[in-house]
Amino acid sequence: MSALQGAAGFACSTSTSAGHFRRRTPQTPRHRHSVSPRAFWPFTQTKKTSSPAVIKEAKSKLAQLAGTKYGHNLSESQKQDVRDVLKELEALDSREIRQKELGGSNWKLLYTESTGSSGGRIGPLVGQVDQVFPEVQPGIYINKLQLGPIRADLSANYDYSGANKIDVSFIDIAAFLGPLQLIRKDFGGRSGFWKLTYHDEDLRILYTNQGNVFVLQRAE
Repeated sequence: MSALQGAAGFACSTSTSAGHFRRRTPQTPRHRHSVSPRAFWPFTQTKKTSSPAVIKEAKSKLAQLAGTKYGHNLSESQKQDVRDVLKELEALDSREIRQKELGGSNWKLLYTESTGSSGGRIGPLVGQVDQVFPEVQPGIYINKLQLGPIRADLSANYDYSGANKIDVSFIDIAAFLGPLQLIRKDFGGRSGFWKLTYHDEDLRILYTNQGNVFVLQRAE
């Protein structure tokens, strides 16, 4: 079950509370240095506007750089090229992410830096990862990991807790061999969150509470 427990589980760790920061009295510094928030948080970015053509070009470049195995076979320099394109997209202005409707949509994994089964890896093998938001089950999504005739489904609840944040809590996980269900296990008590940095009609970029990036493309 260890592989199944991580299967497609984009935020499987127990959610932890944010650190506390001590407030300091503002002082006039002799020298002011500008430090980008991006250096500390991957999902903090100054927004700017851009044309649809620029967005389309960036997404096309991302699809080419990500390859066919979600980035698992890329070198560190190739991964950095992907990160640079993600920064370009994350800097673009878009509509409120929390207004994006997920119900009834299906997504496929395009790129991740997660090394576990949530990123499609089971040992040396890489399976197909999909994320489904059933229209008939509002507030629920299913992460599916398919490897040959074997499939693992992780069901979870999701709810917007901020403009760009989604809280997730897991329900159960099931394993199938073809149409035959092999096992189903309660997965309650585990929770996490996603921080969305980009979301349009066909592409989503999110970071889990573990800090892993997942890029998902709408399935046709």
